[in-house]
Amino acid sequence: MFCPWQRFAAFSTPDDLVMRDILVSKIKVLLTIVAGITLTATSLQAAPASAVAGFGDVAADAWYAQPVQWARNNQIINIEGACFSPNNEVTRGEAAVHLWKMQDRPPAPPHSFVDITNQEHHAAVAWLTDANLTTGATDTTFDPDGHLTRAHIVTFLWRLDGEPAAPNHSFDDVTATWQQKSVGWALQEGITNGTSMKTFSPDQRLTRAQMLTFLWRYKGEPQVQIESGSPLCEPSGTTSGIASGTTSGTADAEPVSNDDCNFSDHARRVLNSVYQVRTRTGTGTAFYIGDNEWLTAAHVVEGTTSATLHNQGTSLRATVVGRNGAVDIALLSTSQGEPPDPLSFGSSSGLTPGTNLMVVGFPLFVSEQPSVTRGVLSRFLNDPTQGQLIVTDAAVNSGNSGGPVLDECGSVVGLVVSKLVGERIDNIGFALAESTVQRHLGDLRTGGTAQMSTPKTWAECFGGSAGGSNWDSSYFDGPDGWLYETFQHKLDDRNGASAFLYATDADLNDYRNVLPDGCEFTPYIWAACITGTNVDDFRIGLSYSMLPTGAAANSDTVTVKYQLGTNAVVTDEWSATETFSIIDGDAAVLLSEQFQSEASLKIWGYDIFDNLAVYGEFDLTGYNQALQHLQSGCGWGSANPRGNSRVNDSTPALSGPSDWTSFDGERINGRYIGAYTRIEISEYSWQDNYLGLYIRCTAGNHLDVFFVIDDALFFAGDVLLQYRFGDQSLAQDVSGVQGQDRDTAFLDDTSVTRFIGDLMSDTSGRLFVHLYDWWRYTYAEDRFDLEGNGVLPVAGAEQSVRPVLNACQQ
Repeated sequence: MFCPWQRFAAFSTPDDLVMRDILVSKIKVLLTIVAGITLTATSLQAAPASAVAGFGDVAADAWYAQPVQWARNNQIINIEGACFSPNNEVTRGEAAVHLWKMQDRPPAPPHSFVDITNQEHHAAVAWLTDANLTTGATDTTFDPDGHLTRAHIVTFLWRLDGEPAAPNHSFDDVTATWQQKSVGWALQEGITNGTSMKTFSPDQRLTRAQMLTFLWRYKGEPQVQIESGSPLCEPSGTTSGIASGTTSGTADAEPVSNDDCNFSDHARRVLNSVYQVRTRTGTGTAFYIGDNEWLTAAHVVEGTTSATLHNQGTSLRATVVGRNGAVDIALLSTSQGEPPDPLSFGSSSGLTPGTNLMVVGFPLFVSEQPSVTRGVLSRFLNDPTQGQLIVTDAAVNSGNSGGPVLDECGSVVGLVVSKLVGERIDNIGFALAESTVQRHLGDLRTGGTAQMSTPKTWAECFGGSAGGSNWDSSYFDGPDGWLYETFQHKLDDRNGASAFLYATDADLNDYRNVLPDGCEFTPYIWAACITGTNVDDFRIGLSYSMLPTGAAANSDTVTVKYQLGTNAVVTDEWSATETFSIIDGDAAVLLSEQFQSEASLKIWGYDIFDNLAVYGEFDLTGYNQALQHLQSGCGWGSANPRGNSRVNDSTPALSGPSDWTSFDGERINGRYIGAYTRIEISEYSWQDNYLGLYIRCTAGNHLDVFFVIDDALFFAGDVLLQYRFGDQSLAQDVSGVQGQDRDTAFLDDTSVTRFIGDLMSDTSGRLFVHLYDWWRYTYAEDRFDLEGNGVLPVAGAEQSVRPVLNACQQ
């Protein structure tokens, strides 16, 4: 396939790191590329003078400071003592009290649950269930001590707001049906921004800080005057909790000395702030230190200027701010999502051999949760290049690089960089001492000592030209960032045109490590037309930026997911070449029409092994002008691919019976009447039998619309249907329910009304259907001819469908 000259920024690789003057007879290896989780360690020291609302562990610049002060002012919280403990998890009983107090304690009839003993919980739970915000765990129990998730709280608030209609959201990890509307509503109302651009983390347990922030935003973010002070948050372990009568566990405050601590009391808050670093070449560990800054080892982010950070469903994009390859330390920065609480630095100078140390990180594999290993401080080592190092027998492995070494109080005393390996060597790991780390922070914030970026050309990375050898191509700039191409085949009379658009934001997953160091090419999408016989005239493609799809040329398919604007994410199967995925024919025409009506596109490309290879975000401005370029290059009669007769000629002919047939019958629950039309499923679908469209009125005047695939069995769960009538430019996404026989997909009641309206007003006589199961596996892609034996479509609907609607009083 032809492709344009690449216009990318690429990066050079810093010098390899070698630990000198240490056990010369042995091998010391870097613990590369297993990204880590930033440990969430709330400071356990005396609070600064800016502490909020009388809480020593809430700083004035914390993202939850305003919500905490607002909740205190409005008596939504009544915590005793000076510890708010922002990372403590919220229970169902506490959440009920929060919501009840936020609504000014409305009265409600008594509840019927037997497991509630707290008096304040009684009133709150009675109101919560009476208002239909939630139900109990069983008919007789509420489970007040059970955990609450982020998805639960936005669903409560959505129901409290009257369950308003909600737009589609863009979060990849929100998959449960019950979460869709509430999360979309919360995003629209600004109650949440997600944990990253693509994740909401619906199943993450809700913390106190998150809970109050959601409530504060629900109330319109009322601004309050911060009441600062300097209280001391002591780790009493017996504070009263958010709602009176509950316990919060150990408070997040640092004791006076390491001897007074036990790391297990602080592990949870630490694990929330250590993230796995993932780059195109591997993984490592990073931890959060505040002000959107993260620390890791330099070799973890070698050869790149960006990475992603992951922890228990949360994903953040990070930029490499500075890197010092000799010392092996790097500083990252994030700009989106709600950051965790920062880890605080302890004092490495106060440590002595034998002191207990913990290493937190992501060894060996891609993982959603960090691991903790325990050891002791073996000794200090002064290296002439790296400075003071901590030697420890705590287990460290590839992937721990960049992770924190912590004392019993959860304070950072070192940063993991390497270990010794060799025969008869066990558990000798090295970490930069805390004093060394802090000494280099200022320099890292200005870029560090490493060369951060060195552009490389396509020829430098792969050699030769980017164009195909059988095509003569010329390129020129189009409007709004598009790159235009015209081309002529050297051996025949084919010619054509294409238009390319590079991503404004992108991720590559080079898990097979095939790209040369310093070669990270931005993915692009393209639309192209080619003249000549036996060639599809129009196609749309996604470049995998030289990452392999694993496909043999034109013989395999890969999964492609895309989202246009704020619409739902669509899962599709595209043809694959070695480094591209392609959609052509009528499917490409339909996608092109959606490009014309939407301003933005997000697209995910997978390889044949179902590994995500490439992600890109695109600004589609200028696409109409790009189609005009194709019109000129391929001699179309108009700039609309649908108006090009050759494209229409490539559409498979319809086959099989397509006329409407009326039916009626008797069932145990009463009479039903209906009408159906069927087509033989074409070669473009997985199934090879008949696809039927059925419309019926059942007992009780209930109108059903459903599709049946003969001899098919849908996999478990709900069904997704996309349909478009011939005179519509956009496909409609509707949800469905799998029938008892597992070969039937019923539209939900809301979708039925819309579908019937589209059907009765259609004048084209053509219906395009894409049917997916719960796994978004394509079961059918086909086209109904609704005219049926030459009968006009309106007349056909009037003759066969209208009696069914009349029977249901529609």
